[in-house]
Amino acid sequence: MAWLWSSWEEFVDHVQPCSVSSAGRLRRAQLDSHFETQVRMFEAMAAIERALSELDTLGFRGDDRSTFNNHSSVAYEHLTDMLFAGEELLLLHKRLALSDAAYGFLHSNQLPENWDRYKDTTRAARKIDQAVADTRELVLGYYAMLKEDSDLLTRNLELPPELAADFYLARNLFSVGFDQVGVLIAGRGLERVLRRIAARHKIMIDSSRGAEPAAESDLHDLIESMYRIRWKVRDTRVISAQTRGLLHFLRTVRNSYAHESTNESLPGSSTRETATILARTANALWTVVTGTKARLASTRITKNW
Repeated sequence: MAWLWSSWEEFVDHVQPCSVSSAGRLRRAQLDSHFETQVRMFEAMAAIERALSELDTLGFRGDDRSTFNNHSSVAYEHLTDMLFAGEELLLLHKRLALSDAAYGFLHSNQLPENWDRYKDTTRAARKIDQAVADTRELVLGYYAMLKEDSDLLTRNLELPPELAADFYLARNLFSVGFDQVGVLIAGRGLERVLRRIAARHKIMIDSSRGAEPAAESDLHDLIESMYRIRWKVRDTRVISAQTRGLLHFLRTVRNSYAHESTNESLPGSSTRETATILARTANALWTVVTGTKARLASTRITKNW
């Protein structure tokens, strides 16, 4: 699962947990189903919000409205519950832990280790209030990621439902951490769009084996045939040389995720970025090719590549 830490040491090095101190919790998450992990995340979020509510009642609101008095000892119990749940959430959601939204929390979660320095001083309440502010920021980051995942790949998508389906499936896979599979499905979505366009215009490839529908050829030949098709009146290519190069690049990237020997992501790229380019390219091709009544110069292409 893309959201999980690869090792306990990696988690400890970044989060420096004070409350979640058992490597077994990560091992359990690595063995659990993705659904079980999601349930644990929701439970952690519910615990955070309960603690925030209790602290709010005591006047700890993490902003200029805070009105706390002498409630530090009572508030500390809710604070520890909140920090434990926050660390549990970051144990299960590496992407959130690495985000800017977690920055403050990754300092406030050290408070229990230093509590003896503050508990009998006027600084105690301020420290708790700062932890509340930092945890609220973490919660906002969590919900922002939920919204981002909801829009991923599908925002402004203008494909027929049967062609859009792969991109919705890819989005759903990304939303629960199946990033590599999500790229494969997004790549399949782009391929389906290309084949639908080729079938719609009845594009044929002539080779030494005879005539073959481009929609039924391998992806490399499909891309090459689409590159050679021209509009009749304008005498311009249906897809440009730049788009052709992009399609071949995306074909290579998509194939790379299907082999165990390759890295999880290509240098300078990410699974989400790659899938987003796949979706945008599919959408742009469909819009350009199907959004006009212009006719093609010829639908038969001689294979010379």
